[in-house]
Amino acid sequence: MGLEGVASGVMIKEVLLKLDVETLCSLACVSRSLRFSVSQALSLFSALNLSTFSPDAQTVAHILGRTRTRTNGGSLLKSLTINCLRLDDSCVPLFLSPHLHDLNLLSCSLLSYHLLPSIGETCPNLR
Repeated sequence: MGLEGVASGVMIKEVLLKLDVETLCSLACVSRSLRFSVSQALSLFSALNLSTFSPDAQTVAHILGRTRTRTNGGSLLKSLTINCLRLDDSCVPLFLSPHLHDLNLLSCSLLSYHLLPSIGETCPNLR
């Protein structure tokens, strides 16, 4: 019995939601069914911690694009911690959302201070 025989809901609830993002990204490369299940799991996360690695813009777009696949483009993501070491100002809109309550930006050497007003405007619910 292959992975296709395992119900997607069971796979997501019992396995995928218990894994870290790096492992999920690796699993998504294995097969189409796992990629679909990982995409579904990412859309259910309310908190995401991307501090253990420094993603590039493409990786951020793939990961966070999955969190916005909810109906009406809404997101359940309320808390985000991200290592910005490889990100510049153009990447910031990828992770800003009015739904965010907590935003932790780490290693922001390539980001300018000009972004602060746009972060405040786009994320009015930040604490």
